Amino acid sequence: MGAFEWGTTCQGLVTSLKAGNWHDTTVWSCNVVPISTDIVQLNHVVTLPTNYPAQITTLRNSTTGKVTYLSGAALRLGF
Repeated sequence: MGAFEWGTTCQGLVTSLKAGNWHDTTVWSCNVVPISTDIVQLNHVVTLPTNYPAQITTLRNSTTGKVTYLSGAALRLGF
């Protein structure tokens, strides 16, 4: 697992449960931070912290879902 890949996957689909920071496990279903093999269903405003390198396979947004990027943060898709 990479430097920012914590926990296990939630059978490949991780859904936001509330607004908050990307690296906060309570924001996500199954209490895990999404990793490079996950599909993310974003239903809330989720913030990528400063210099945070998130990696996921696919991002699905609802009408209320949004990613906010702090300085140096990146979200890579397609892994």
